[in-house]
Amino acid sequence: SWNAYGKLHDATARILLQPINLSPAPTDLVPREETSPANAGTIVQTRRSFLTWSQIAVDQDHVGWVRRTAVMPLYARAS
Repeated sequence: SWNAYGKLHDATARILLQPINLSPAPTDLVPREETSPANAGTIVQTRRSFLTWSQIAVDQDHVGWVRRTAVMPLYARAS
């Protein structure tokens, strides 16, 4: 059943709320040519965070930084 749900089985699963460009570094100073696009509604996993940024992975080869407000968790945080 783990394979049937794909990325959804992971507690770090998030959904992109808007079309966004993934930045290779957690800064707005990265030139647009060095970013890669990701579509709204894509299920991603968070890897780490830095200030107001989250590093996300769309798949193994598509990893980058976005503002934390661009993603929403799918599951509540464990208490």
